[in-house]
Amino acid sequence: MNWWKTFLSIFFPSKVNYFKLTQIPTSPPHTEPHWFSFFDYHSTQGKALIYHLKKYRDPLLIQCIAAYIHHDLLEALSELQQFNYFQNPLIIPIPITQKRKRERGFNQSHELAQELARLYKGRFASNILIKVKETQKQALISQRHKRYMNVKNSFDVTLSQRHLLHNQDIILVDDLITSGATIKEALRILYKYKVRNIMVISIAH
Repeated sequence: MNWWKTFLSIFFPSKVNYFKLTQIPTSPPHTEPHWFSFFDYHSTQGKALIYHLKKYRDPLLIQCIAAYIHHDLLEALSELQQFNYFQNPLIIPIPITQKRKRERGFNQSHELAQELARLYKGRFASNILIKVKETQKQALISQRHKRYMNVKNSFDVTLSQRHLLHNQDIILVDDLITSGATIKEALRILYKYKVRNIMVISIAH
């Protein structure tokens, strides 16, 4: 793995020193419980950060963002763990289709979830929630109800993995929440299989 990071750093230099995370405006809070976003997507810096992460694979920047999130959520998670919640969570990224992954070459939410699993000592689970339908990019859809229709029935849970969700705490990871349509559709599917609690983490909102 180290040789791959070295290769990336030579031919695709990280912007970890360009984005000053502590200087990016913070996200407005969510009204939903246990939803956490960290940077304001409507700020110039926040929008540039998400654009960069969607277009370029930048593992060093992902590591820094994961460390930032981990530090910021330690207190909230510690309080929940006192009541035996999120002791050994499954950490699941919002998936993309295989076609989209071939086109882009990576899934930034997958890489962030993997790094968060290491920091939180959770179990990274990339093959439980799957995307079963190609959807139009949400950013290209302006009307809120059409965003919900766009992602409806676009996720499922792998048949052989469904038993793992029963009474299980989940941390669901995405790069960006705007209308919340994608996350809510993913939550609908996960709760269908009787998960206990779900915490939602996104880089920006």
